[in-house]
Amino acid sequence: MMPQSNLVFEKATQIHMVSAEASTLYVEKQAVLVHRVGELMQSAPKLSELIGDSSLEAVFGQHRLHARFMSNVLRFNHYRLMAHIIVWEYRSFHARGFSFEYFLKAMHYWQQAIHENLKPKEADEISQVYQWMIDHHGYFVELAEAEDYILFPVATNNADLEKSILSLMLHGDYHACSAIAEEVVKSPAELAEFYLQVLQPCMVEIGNLWESGAISAAQEHLATAIVHRMTARLYTQQVMSNPSKGKAIITASENELHDVGARFVADMLEMNGWQVAYLGANTPRNDLLHMIRDVQPDLLGLSVVMPFNLVDASLAIADIRKDGELHKTRIMVGGPAFLFAPDLWRQIGADGIAMDGGAAVTLADRWWDERQLNG
Repeated sequence: MMPQSNLVFEKATQIHMVSAEASTLYVEKQAVLVHRVGELMQSAPKLSELIGDSSLEAVFGQHRLHARFMSNVLRFNHYRLMAHIIVWEYRSFHARGFSFEYFLKAMHYWQQAIHENLKPKEADEISQVYQWMIDHHGYFVELAEAEDYILFPVATNNADLEKSILSLMLHGDYHACSAIAEEVVKSPAELAEFYLQVLQPCMVEIGNLWESGAISAAQEHLATAIVHRMTARLYTQQVMSNPSKGKAIITASENELHDVGARFVADMLEMNGWQVAYLGANTPRNDLLHMIRDVQPDLLGLSVVMPFNLVDASLAIADIRKDGELHKTRIMVGGPAFLFAPDLWRQIGADGIAMDGGAAVTLADRWWDERQLNG
């Protein structure tokens, strides 16, 4: 990575924090801002050169995604996270036909829409953030084009096995994947190791391949579906011990559609003696609260993969904290959304963070031992 480009992440930490009033107003006006930026982009000269073969719906989708993301950034004032995800935006949308010039023009349009629709003081605060993005556009382009910049590094512990499984996933060969997995997984302990050392790195690499445009969304979905089928088959083949610890609910946050990591955590906790209710992806906040009241779990695990969904997790945690019946529930969060903001779990009100199933088991067991010790 070019050293000068890498400095942009440190520079991002120097951005002045915006007020709560400004971030709230941005959220309230989010739909209006998205619509206005869309109007401005549609009238942009030589639009086809900016977006390539992409449709206007893809453009509007990018605007909605950006607005959701910036709502989270402004709420938590986490600008290092913002800088990393901007590179992700540049790279992933550029791989799908958007020119880098599109992003520069879009940021100017966001500034214009903000000044047209927000109060002057709040508009000035947020506009300064967008001006920082404009001023550092060149850095983002360099990083998006740098082959040695990897947003989500892959921790490889079993490279040959991982490579074989990944190749078969991308070719849609579920049966071959299962045959290899059943050969190497003979116990719950080996299954946990297979999750952490093979399947998790495979899923990270699949995300990286999609980001770079090397695979399509259909291929990414196929690989993810194979992982779900494999985990279901492998899990039921292992002899599970009877629950000896507390109750846990594991789920992806509201609007979060990526739930493979949450599934790994749920299975590993259950293999370790926890009684687990696994809810999967995109659990509506109110339904989650009802489930927590019914189950009265000792532990709630919330997974957030995309940073656009951090506020949803934060709101769920806030609702739980307000409920007198649920105050004893320990809340664990995890997922790639926290990778570039490791202290964010405190801001959103969680009790701890675990970035993989092994860490989740360690933290959950520590909390359980503390509860047993303290009565």
